[in-house]
Amino acid sequence: MPLLYRLLRRIAERGEEGTLPGRPPFEHAVLALIFGFGTLAWSCSIRGEVWFTAETVGVTMTLLYLHASLGARYPVLAGLCIACAAMSRTPLAFAAIFFPLEAIFAGKEVSLASLKEALRDPVRRRE
Repeated sequence: MPLLYRLLRRIAERGEEGTLPGRPPFEHAVLALIFGFGTLAWSCSIRGEVWFTAETVGVTMTLLYLHASLGARYPVLAGLCIACAAMSRTPLAFAAIFFPLEAIFAGKEVSLASLKEALRDPVRRRE
C-alpha cells in the first residue's frame, strides 16, 4: 500500500496534463487503502503458499518498476524490477513497455506525431 500511495503522489507531483495534480493526498491514501484491503492483494499477502507469495512479489516488483521508470531516470533498477516481476508472473513482462514510453515522451505531449518524431531520431540527447 505505501508503494502505491507514493507512486500516486509522485505522478501527481509531476504535474503533467491529465494527471489531476490538484488531487489531495487524502484521495491517494484512500485509493491505496482500497487496493490493500479491497482487492485480492490482502488475501494473497496473508497466505503463505507459493502461488500467493508469487502474486504479492509480482505486484511489489511492478510497483517498484513503475517508480524507477518515471521519467526514465533509473534504467538499471527498472530492468531488475521488471525482470523479477516477470519471473514471478510471466504476464507482468508486458508492463515493460512503460519504460520506453517514458523515455520517448519525457516532458512532451503524448501524441502520434511525437512518437513518429522519436522513432525518426531514436538517439537523441536528453536535456
